[in-house]
Amino acid sequence: MNCQEAVSSIHEYLDGQLDRAGQEALERHLTVCESCRGRLRSLEMTEAWVRMLKDQDAPDMTDRIMSSLPAARKRQKFARWLKRHPALVAGVLFIVVMFSSFATMWNTNEVLTVRTNEMDKIIVEGNRVIVPADQTIHGDLIVENGEIIVEGLVTGNLVVIDGKYTASSANVAGRITLVNRIFDWLWYKIAGLFGTV
Repeated sequence: MNCQEAVSSIHEYLDGQLDRAGQEALERHLTVCESCRGRLRSLEMTEAWVRMLKDQDAPDMTDRIMSSLPAARKRQKFARWLKRHPALVAGVLFIVVMFSSFATMWNTNEVLTVRTNEMDKIIVEGNRVIVPADQTIHGDLIVENGEIIVEGLVTGNLVVIDGKYTASSANVAGRITLVNRIFDWLWYKIAGLFGTV
């Protein structure tokens, strides 16, 4: 018997599966081979130690081993999720960038801006826009960063962005829209893209 066959026989012997002829051949080899004798002693001690631990701490051994293992990292799960859903990540990033760009456009200037087709029928005094009582504005009137006073008539819509207005609803034939918050402004800009102001 050589050392390779002896190692295989040692394991069979420790498992109780080695027949009588195999035991005798193993004993003869162990008398002449110091390396295999040391291996057998080491394996017998390891087996005895495991048996002793199993007998002493059988109920808690599993719990102690499991509690000593490191916890799974949640950060890796999130990173894995991001890698599995690249289109969703790109969509969210696009929305964040677009919202940020719209938010930076909000209230960027404090300059009075008036848009109408009939500028000659209105009076501008500082940040105040006045539609005199004897005048009629045909179409929409849009005022940004100012105050609008409507004493005459506006046949279209009145839009006041980041400002205030004084008018009777009887003086404005269309809708009166006040845009003083970023979400109202954002909605106004999006609606303007589709022509539904």
